[in-house]
Amino acid sequence: MLSKVAERVYWSTRYLERIESTARLITIYNQLLFDLPKTVNLSWYNLIRINILEDIFSKRYSVMEERNVLA
Repeated sequence: MLSKVAERVYWSTRYLERIESTARLITIYNQLLFDLPKTVNLSWYNLIRINILEDIFSKRYSVMEERNVLA
């Protein structure tokens, strides 16, 4: 029983670290969008590329927009 608890704690920690990293990426990307001039065309899809999730994203969403990337 103790090993199951330890395994769950381990995986929960891994998922929390991944969530924290993703949140940090979104925050930095959002700040970057505000700092750059409007003439620079920056796509939210770059966050999908960074995380190597293009296949999963394209299967789930047909439109590439901020709302879908952050979902």
